[in-house]
Parts: sequence; C-alpha cells; structure tokens
Amino acid sequence: MNGKRKREDDRIAFAIHFATGVKSRMPAPPAVRNIEYLVKMTILNTNCIAGAPNNDALMVFWKFENSFIKCLRGRDRTRGKIDVWSRSLAPALNLIACLVRLRPFDTFRFLGGYSMTVRSLLCAFIILGALISSGLRSSEAADQPQHVKAACEKGTATACTSLGLLYMKGEGVKQDDSRAAAIFRKACDGGDANGCSNLGVVYAEGTGVPQDDGQAAVFSRKACDGGSMKGCANLGVMYAEGIGVQQDDVQAADFYRQACDGGNAKGCYNLGVMHAEGAVVQQDDALAAAFSRKACDGGNMKGCYNLGVMYAEGTGVQQDDVQAVTFYRKACDGGNARGCYNLGVMHAEGMGGQPDNFQAADFYRKACDGGSARGCANLGVMYAQGTGIKQDDLRAANLYRKACDAGDAKGCIHLGMVYQVGRGIKPDDAEALKYYGKACDLREPKGCSHYAKLKTGRR
Repeated sequence: MNGKRKREDDRIAFAIHFATGVKSRMPAPPAVRNIEYLVKMTILNTNCIAGAPNNDALMVFWKFENSFIKCLRGRDRTRGKIDVWSRSLAPALNLIACLVRLRPFDTFRFLGGYSMTVRSLLCAFIILGALISSGLRSSEAADQPQHVKAACEKGTATACTSLGLLYMKGEGVKQDDSRAAAIFRKACDGGDANGCSNLGVVYAEGTGVPQDDGQAAVFSRKACDGGSMKGCANLGVMYAEGIGVQQDDVQAADFYRQACDGGNAKGCYNLGVMHAEGAVVQQDDALAAAFSRKACDGGNMKGCYNLGVMYAEGTGVQQDDVQAVTFYRKACDGGNARGCYNLGVMHAEGMGGQPDNFQAADFYRKACDGGSARGCANLGVMYAQGTGIKQDDLRAANLYRKACDAGDAKGCIHLGMVYQVGRGIKPDDAEALKYYGKACDLREPKGCSHYAKLKTGRR
C-alpha cells in the first residue's frame, strides 16, 4: 500500500471509529491508538470524567493533542495541574485533569468558547528599559542623540542605557545591534540595573552578541539585584523554563513575586498563572484573579484577557458577563487578538448585553487582523451568511483560507465545504478533499468525517 493510500485509509478509519464507536478493519494511526489506550485506561480506573462518554473524552484528547505534547515538554502549560514532573510521564489522571479543564471550542461556527493563556515563555523577554535618563524623555533622547552620547561618555550609566536603546532601534543613529550590546554592558558596569536587564535580553536573543542563556541569566540576576523588576521577571521566566539555569518553579515564583511587588505587570501575570495552575504555589483561583487584575492594571493585556476569562467562567470571581466584556475590551484595545475574538463571540451571542452582529463582525475583523485564526474563520462565516456584514462568498473563502493556513481546523473545513458546493469559487472535489484532509490532520473529527464521506461517496 503506497503512502498516500495509507494516509487516506487512516483518515477514513479514524472518521468511522470516531463517528460510530466501531473500529473499521483499517488500523487507526499509531498516535490515535496510543492516546485512545491512555484515555480508556484512565476512565476505567478513575471517576475523573463523571458520566462522560468515552468518545467525549477522546474528543478532548484528540483536539488538544498538540497542546498536550507541549505540556509534557514543559513548554506550554495549560490551566490543568501539570508541572515539570509531567516530563517523566505523570499519572494519567493528572493528564486528563489538564485537558478536561480546557474549554474545547466545539461549535461548528466557532461561536463560543474561551481559553486561558497561561505560561509566559521566553518570548516574555523584550527590550526593557525606559528612555528616561539624563532628564530626557524618549522623544528628546531620539532627537538629541549627541547629548545622550556625551552624557554616556562622561560616565552617566542611565544615559548609556538610553543610548544603547537608540542604537538598538536605529532612532537618531544608525541601527547597530553590536554597538547597542556594548553600550548596555557599559551601562551595567556603571551600575544601571536597566542596562543589565537589557544586556540579559540581548544575550537571550543573540542580538549583537553570541546567544548565551547562561550569560542572559547572569545579567538578569544582576539587574534584579540592582532593583530592576524587569530583570526579576525575566529571571523568573528563565527559572520556570530551565533556560540558562536549572529549572526551578519555586525560584520562578519567588522572582515573579519580587517583580510583581515592585510594580512589574508581567511578574504579576505569571504569578497569577502559577496560582491558577497550583503546581508549586497554592492553587487559588481567587489569588489568580487578583494577580491577573494587578497585571491588567499595570498594562499587561494578557492579564486583562485572563481576567475576562475568569469573569466569563466564574473562576475565582463571581460570574459576570458584563465584567468579562469590560476586560476583553480592554485587552482588545491593547492589541490582544484573543480579547477581540472573545468580544466578538459575546456580542454575537448576546452575553453581557443584547446580540449585536455588527459589533461582532467588527471585533472578529480586529481579531483576524491581529493574528487570530478563529477570528478570521468567524468573520468568514459572517460574510458567507451576510450576518452583520454585506454577504460576500469570495471574501468568506479568502478568510477561511487565511484561517486554515494559520492552522485553524474549522477554517479548513469551511474552505473544504466552499470547494465542495462551489460557493464563490468553482467546485473542486479534489481541493475539498485536500482541506478536509488538512482539518483531519489537525485532529478535527468533523474534517475526518467530511473527508470520509466525500472520498467514499457516502451522504
């Protein structure tokens, strides 16, 4: 059997098994068999999923398989009670707990569902440090680089930090990462903690210097010891992820707390996440909400988004759709695409107010423009139906394609249906199979089902 035929048979077997609960003569893919075994063994031995049919549990597992693998690697922690010991294959009960606490987005139109963003990875490292030195505001520093340079040469460490940022950004001077790194080192050696923090960042990212996680940790620690709360927050991330230091969640929590107490919103956000997880610190949804609020008040849009999720679900706070809308709006206005997406969902469904499809379409568009594949898919649905927006099949197809290309399975299903029925584009069963197959490969059962039906000619 050639590879292409084998792949098709696997998809059909998966679809038949999922839809009917009966295994076909064709074997399911190995990953499916392994996951199915783990789920069934867990359900047989625990009451973790009380009253839930086996297929429901399998749906959760298949849908979140990729996220789950990341959980095992310790690189993307979900709201469930999974910590670093999961890397050595923790008991199945805890694995189910991790996934069951997620909110699977299972409506075909995507209208509904929330997810909570939980661990900040190394992307938390950003160039940190204010352009406020030598009495200059950011714009003044950019307009007067020679004055900043002169102050740095005279030994004013804060001016060196500002000058390094000018070279990093290419503002008022020729952009030069290597020069920026050297100037950050001078600032750090001169006693400016923000210079040390920025030097840690450039080592973490390998910008202007050879990438070196160990050096990143050294300078982040020096920054934290010198009073830079951004340095403390970054050092917390490194301990949480085991980057440049031995992995240690207790140390991570300590540095996040130090950063948060010092007014760093990212530290508050990550501390809130740890309380939601309960892996090292006490599991406490009320504290998770409190730290998310503090993060949001400090300008961290992920904190605002998470607080919106908590109000929508009544987790750690009293359930309140109006408050959820308020915090999603704040997150969305701050550039958080998930906040825009969830705001679109709430306007479409009338949660926290009257249904408003026009507003829903606006927020889906903003979410899509911000990189939310689900936002693109939902906006495509609204174009296809002419709901809250002028009907346009071609735009709908283009939005489905954008969502599918970004890895959104339901965008792929919608695009497959467009090709199958020929709405706005020429019918093409081969293309329909291609996109149904892609949805199936993304572990979306409906994609597998549509693929099998079209491939076998069943209705």
